[in-house]
Amino acid sequence: MASEEVETPEYRGLWVDSWGEGFKTESQINQLIEQAGTSGFNILLPQIRKRGEVYFNSSLEPRAAELADDFDPLRVLIEKARAADPPLQVHPWVVMYPVWNNFRRAPDSPKHVFSRHPDWLTLNREGGAWDGGGYNLDPGHPGVQQHLYDVVMEILRDYEVDGIHLDYIRYRGPEWGYNETSVERFKRIHERTGVPFHNDELWEQFRREQVTALVRRIYAGAAAIRPEAAVSAATITWAPGPESTRHWTRTAAYGRVFQEWPEWMNEGILDLNMPMAYFDLNRYGLAWQRWTSYIKDHEHNRHTAIGIGFFTNSIRSSLLQIIDARQAGPGGGTVEGVAGFSSRSTNNENRPSWALFYALRAGEEGLPAPFANPAPVPVMPWKTAPTLGHVHASFSPDDDGRPFRLRGDGFLRNTVADSAGNVIFVNLPEGEYELFPTDRSEEGERITLVVEAGKVTHHEPGETFTDADEDPVADGNPGE
Repeated sequence: MASEEVETPEYRGLWVDSWGEGFKTESQINQLIEQAGTSGFNILLPQIRKRGEVYFNSSLEPRAAELADDFDPLRVLIEKARAADPPLQVHPWVVMYPVWNNFRRAPDSPKHVFSRHPDWLTLNREGGAWDGGGYNLDPGHPGVQQHLYDVVMEILRDYEVDGIHLDYIRYRGPEWGYNETSVERFKRIHERTGVPFHNDELWEQFRREQVTALVRRIYAGAAAIRPEAAVSAATITWAPGPESTRHWTRTAAYGRVFQEWPEWMNEGILDLNMPMAYFDLNRYGLAWQRWTSYIKDHEHNRHTAIGIGFFTNSIRSSLLQIIDARQAGPGGGTVEGVAGFSSRSTNNENRPSWALFYALRAGEEGLPAPFANPAPVPVMPWKTAPTLGHVHASFSPDDDGRPFRLRGDGFLRNTVADSAGNVIFVNLPEGEYELFPTDRSEEGERITLVVEAGKVTHHEPGETFTDADEDPVADGNPGE
């Protein structure tokens, strides 16, 4: 392959689910590497956390039962992907809030989070936990957020991954989120009484903030542990799609599952967005057009690989979508590549999987081959040559929801502490900053932090504010 012409850098991702064969044995990994490499892919996204069980060596969650005791599929996959020619990147795919999908039987392992923490499950307003297809953890519960953060950090610490990929980083729907602890947090923070209705705007925004807070914390944690690793997410793009920018708040992502992914890109807590534009081109061509147009013109200085549903399209339609994804949007915006779902389900025509992989390199029915030549993975300049840094201050869980401000030379930004008392600011110019609460309960107190490019400045529990000579909130509340 070294003699082939090399294309412009482009993401060519392949989701590899763990519901069937894919990477659970060495022979499966060998086949996957060969198949992906010869088809022109350059990123593998293996599903290494499914429903509270994992396909790597974890101290936090049980290994999947079908794995051999002495086999670590993630480590072997990384080693073989690195040795491939050309090499393949590995971005482990982590299913976040869904935790169990069997109504009649509990998990076999007592280590499973479903068995250990039934109090962490999300509920509807009537107190039900089963959503018709599974059980889910509640994003508003502090224990849930800490556990999921710890799982992701364990992967980043223990494995030389090229990225981390978050899936189901959202609510199941507007009727969910009524875990008792979550509701009590909402009532305390917003000084409310009673149980909110699902369409209460403040309750909706509270739930958006819970999801965003975990993404933000994972981003800061990744930047500290493995700064070169890309943080990506599989994001929602359900039909019918936004007709224009102002219609974003009408989308299911914003209004039904509380996943505000354009803001994640705008804030810079997501390096690579992988919106799941899983639309049958023949039936939902308009939704495909609306969403891809919106996506191309809303990258916010981050990268995007449009997710293509191989499983719901003919091979020809998948090729057409790859070709269309490379075209500029109405406003002139472009994306950096595509990702396909999935390695096991490659078309809706009952054709063998290899037929798609062959067509990617050879073309189909008069269409050009979109992956005719290998392409390198795009470079993220904010990671390879960073000019900005980050702040992660840890306070008490009692500070949950407390407002804070970060102030530097000509710079102001506001946030609130998350459920564990974390106060995080990302992508800050180098320099000295003051951090202080703005609720006036601690007037005149602040800490000083120095931000360096490419680093995370930490403020650890036990460190205290120092007295200031002036009221830091006297000038009002500018900033975000």
